[in-house]
Amino acid sequence: MRLRPRVSDHPLYFGKPWFLPIVSGWYQLRDRIDRIGVKGLSANGPIPRS
Repeated sequence: MRLRPRVSDHPLYFGKPWFLPIVSGWYQLRDRIDRIGVKGLSANGPIPRS
């Protein structure tokens, strides 16, 4: 009987969510940019002028 090598269902995931700090840091940066209102960097398109 031949055993098949175990192949991961999720590449680069080994049980610890190493990517969560990266993803949450990205969203925190985007939130700060949106709050400051930096022209041209809004995630929701152009910032309306008042």
